[in-house]
Amino acid sequence: MVRKTPLSNSSPTYYSHGFVFRAIGRKLGVSDALKKSFRELGWTPDPPEPDVLIYHAESRDSLVIECKAQGFSPASSTAQQGRKLLGVCAEPDIAVGSPKGTGEAYVVYALPLEDAEEQRQTLAALNGEVAEAGLPYAKSGTLGFEITDGGLWAELSIPDATDGSTVTSVCKRVWVTDGDDGAARPIYLIPYDPTAVDNQEPEEKEYCTNLLVQRVLTHAMSMLGRAEVPDFVRIHAHDALREATFRVSDYWQASELGKLENRIARILASHLNKGAFKGKIQLSGNCVEVHLENLGAQDAILAMLHKARTEVMAQAMLDPQLALNEVDS
Repeated sequence: MVRKTPLSNSSPTYYSHGFVFRAIGRKLGVSDALKKSFRELGWTPDPPEPDVLIYHAESRDSLVIECKAQGFSPASSTAQQGRKLLGVCAEPDIAVGSPKGTGEAYVVYALPLEDAEEQRQTLAALNGEVAEAGLPYAKSGTLGFEITDGGLWAELSIPDATDGSTVTSVCKRVWVTDGDDGAARPIYLIPYDPTAVDNQEPEEKEYCTNLLVQRVLTHAMSMLGRAEVPDFVRIHAHDALREATFRVSDYWQASELGKLENRIARILASHLNKGAFKGKIQLSGNCVEVHLENLGAQDAILAMLHKARTEVMAQAMLDPQLALNEVDS
């Protein structure tokens, strides 16, 4: 919708209207005055960390997007996050760094289209609660997704958006990708997200993790295949993840990113440190160093990667014990 992928045949709708992808998991700015108000209300002053931030350079408007598997009511525990987002985004100059007096920060909940209308009602109720607390609130709406008519579609709806504004130009139903009910998957720019994996169905979790491993192996094979032997080849997990996400990880600010890179490096090193390469693979931080002594070694390690059982490596990516070790370290 907002970023081209290797398989894109045309510019995504939001991109063609001037919207660009800005960040994932970015902490929003909160003014000292608003933090004080939050404390007085018994709310935590911690800054919200929405899932996605999309920016329009000309208008300086931002779409502050929070992704949910389903809608929620004003009485749910999730609603408190919504109240804070609405209050924080009412100060876009501080929340997202827009010059004072320019642009707006719209709070948008991405969820199934069938839940969108009720979610907008929830947002309207939350607006009233925030106003009763003596705080201003940002304009808000929904981004509803639906699989129908041979593909995946998205529909942005922000009822209070100003007529003729940049945001209203994309408040419509847009195509995301082809497919039917069982195969309308978009191109996963981030195939595996450790912040969301617990909310995925087992089948989807397996698919996404396998996809990440396949892309990491492709990057490793590229690095090793282009080496002029004899050589020491250094495969950095940061670079592997960057290539596996089509450079989107550069914008990813979630604290879990470092752990994911560490996990990628450890699993890759463990897979390579076998047979003739036992002892010739060194793991240093998030970097895997491979000693290629000659062309035969280069051919052998490429064959090893080509034959790799991605499902086994993917399962290791989800190993709870590995996560425990990361916490301990």
